[in-house]
Amino acid sequence: MAHEQLTIELEARSIAVCIDLPSELAFMGQALQHQVDVFEKARNHDIILDLAPTGTGKTKAAFTVLLHEYNRNQNAVYIAPTNALVEQQQQAAEEFVKKAGLPHVVIAASAKEVKTWSNDKVGVRPGEKIYNLLRNPATIFPGVGGDRPVLLVTNPDIFYYATFFAYQRLDRVNIASQFYSSFATVIFDEFHLYDAKQLVG
Repeated sequence: MAHEQLTIELEARSIAVCIDLPSELAFMGQALQHQVDVFEKARNHDIILDLAPTGTGKTKAAFTVLLHEYNRNQNAVYIAPTNALVEQQQQAAEEFVKKAGLPHVVIAASAKEVKTWSNDKVGVRPGEKIYNLLRNPATIFPGVGGDRPVLLVTNPDIFYYATFFAYQRLDRVNIASQFYSSFATVIFDEFHLYDAKQLVG
């Protein structure tokens, strides 16, 4: 009986710090190499998967794609798998946007959040509210000013309902068209946690 040599590749004990930080990321002070790689790859690639281990700053890496000129003034959507993560990542997004000097308005949109948005100017239906938010965030949040891009932090359910025409009859076409045409960047967080239906969506 022949014995085969067993080889196991181990992950690096730590993620390398980038030694030569691009000027666009200087506000970060220090960045890990995978964060810089995501930023650099976003120049010429439409789909990027960051497979760095948990707790190494993949969220911040994802936000770096907003720094490119073609994304700076465009809407983006960040999809977190749970409502608890929606709230957590809203805070991370706000901090990143502020430090980076991006013009984005960061807005969390879970079913609970959408219900709290004022009914005065945009109606009571959730789909109608989200549609109007994407058209002009100042409609719902007058304090943000007009013509600012939105960084929408939401969950897979809202994303699915919007893109699969699942909102009420009066809203489904409007909100789907906004989702399909409004976002220059789509970020999926914790991709490995999505179930089969969410992945297909």
